[in-house]
Amino acid sequence: MILRDAELTDRQFFFDLRNDPDVVKFSYTRRGVTWVEHCNWWRDTWDHLLVAQEGERRIGVVRLTPLDDACCEVHYALVAADRGRGWAAKVLEEAERVAKELGYAHIVARVDTPNTPSIRAFLRSGYSVSSPGTLMFERDIA
Repeated sequence: MILRDAELTDRQFFFDLRNDPDVVKFSYTRRGVTWVEHCNWWRDTWDHLLVAQEGERRIGVVRLTPLDDACCEVHYALVAADRGRGWAAKVLEEAERVAKELGYAHIVARVDTPNTPSIRAFLRSGYSVSSPGTLMFERDIA
């Protein structure tokens, strides 16, 4: 599994995954986005956008949102067919590698408590809980 920089040709893949019912269920807004909203976000985002691939098959997406010069927030989503197969830990490991290459020393993530698969993935990957309720995970990577 590799992470590669997203390209314009991946915009539809990000949109489709963002509007996947399970992704929406655990998103901050609890709603999907329109194509226009997505295109505006794609154009204006400061996030570092990545695609997770196994061979030629896209299995998920990662966003690294800069919070300051040393810290970013990681967001990830996997396609439905690849959930529960151990990819989340590998995706997070690769996201950390990219974050280090970008100069970050600390990563945070927000996960709502009903999202137990993500909670397990972050804990297995060495993150620690830093807030109750909506769980904030963090890890030093440098």
